[in-house]
Amino acid sequence: MKLDRTTTAERKADAERANKQAARDRLRETITGRANVVPVDPKFAPLPVWVALSGMTRTGTYVALSKGELRAIKQPGGRRTLIDVEHGLAWLRSQPAITIRAPSIAA
Repeated sequence: MKLDRTTTAERKADAERANKQAARDRLRETITGRANVVPVDPKFAPLPVWVALSGMTRTGTYVALSKGELRAIKQPGGRRTLIDVEHGLAWLRSQPAITIRAPSIAA
């Protein structure tokens, strides 16, 4: 059996490195738009934020864009697609409601 011979200082240093890495990861997520934080009332949203707001998938979003059901713009410079949130949410609200029937109970 191998004994753990790490010192308290080594454990503290390992914990500090892990905390710094976690902070870097959170910052990277925020910068790249992959964070779970969604702005309160965005007018236009990048695809990851739209997916979080609407519940649609990326593929479903691109299908709706190709059919003209959603509106989007390209961010200046043409790098990111920004979805028109107000129009998109109005389109989602206009979709027909589902009808769920109660299951039949066999006697």
